[in-house]
Amino acid sequence: MNKKAVWLAGGAVLATAMYVFLAVSPATSSGPAGNKIKVVSFKYCLENSKYGKEQQARFEELKKQMETTLQAKEKELKEMAPKLKEDYVDTLTPEAEKELKAKFQKLGNEFSQLQNQYYQVLNQTNQQIIQKFSDYVQKAATQVGKQKGYDLVINEETTSYFSSALDISSEVSVALDDVAKEEQKKEEAMKKEAEKKAAEKKDAELKAAPVGPTGGVEKKADPQGPTGGVEKKADPQGATAAAMGPTGAVAMKNGPQGPTGAADVKADPKGATGTTEKKAGK
Repeated sequence: MNKKAVWLAGGAVLATAMYVFLAVSPATSSGPAGNKIKVVSFKYCLENSKYGKEQQARFEELKKQMETTLQAKEKELKEMAPKLKEDYVDTLTPEAEKELKAKFQKLGNEFSQLQNQYYQVLNQTNQQIIQKFSDYVQKAATQVGKQKGYDLVINEETTSYFSSALDISSEVSVALDDVAKEEQKKEEAMKKEAEKKAAEKKDAELKAAPVGPTGGVEKKADPQGPTGGVEKKADPQGATAAAMGPTGAVAMKNGPQGPTGAADVKADPKGATGTTEKKAGK
């Protein structure tokens, strides 16, 4: 598998920070004889500081995960490739051959997309690590330079030659870990503050909303009755015709109904038993 060189330290190319880290005092350096100019190695700090090792491990873990995904997709392609040979394809129906080739092409496209994504993610992660690490090295070099009274601290990668007596990489590496701890505390505090403000804003918005007697957001009055149904107007059938009865059923209109709710039956020639009442004979 053709891979691009996007590595962190240890045998690979890490984007090198080319900086002059510190100029503590004006251009009155006494030069190497007075040990006022010092040199720091970015690579040494990356490989020897605790923070640098953590960032390398983080990068390597990400690289390993993405390589595993790529290798699995590549394996599928290799296993399918022999099936595209003529002696195998000739045994397939035209439909099966078309399906096989389409599947192989799809796998190839997915592999290419994953590969591009892999390089892009690694590049972005690498640059983020380098940018933050460079900031920390610069702050650590500034801190050491001020404490020791150095006039100038420069990056080793910007020099053609320097005496090893000028190298303060080990001092800067130790200071870098302290700087990283402080910066991480600040970042964590800023994150918590942002979360707190977001929560306060949300609470304020909820409090600003009109609240009803039950504690929920108050709804505007509408033409619906207290039960949520549309309130009916009175009609000529009487007050009870449209209103709900105490049981929830519509009250029946007063009319020629009996006490049971059925219409009163007019007297007819039939008796109480429903049969026609016979008149007394002579």
